[in-house]
Amino acid sequence: MDTGGYESVKKFIANVHVKDTSEGALIRCVPVGEGAIDWKGQLKAIVRDEIVKHVTIETHCLPLVEKSKQNVDTLKQYLAGIYGRQEISV
Repeated sequence: MDTGGYESVKKFIANVHVKDTSEGALIRCVPVGEGAIDWKGQLKAIVRDEIVKHVTIETHCLPLVEKSKQNVDTLKQYLAGIYGRQEISV
């Protein structure tokens, strides 16, 4: 993860909206973990620095319900790895 940008703005972060894209911005949304954003690394830094107490999952992938559930499962998996747990409840 390139932390240069994160390190320079982390003191200004008040909330985090999780979404991913394969081509930047909102051009082509994909499920979390399948795009250009290093969410494992980003979440690890957010947890380490205690930036926020929660994140919001954006629902830009179609079909919305199925992909939103997939994104929740992916985030739970990432957070379980960060916290060293088998499972994370939401």
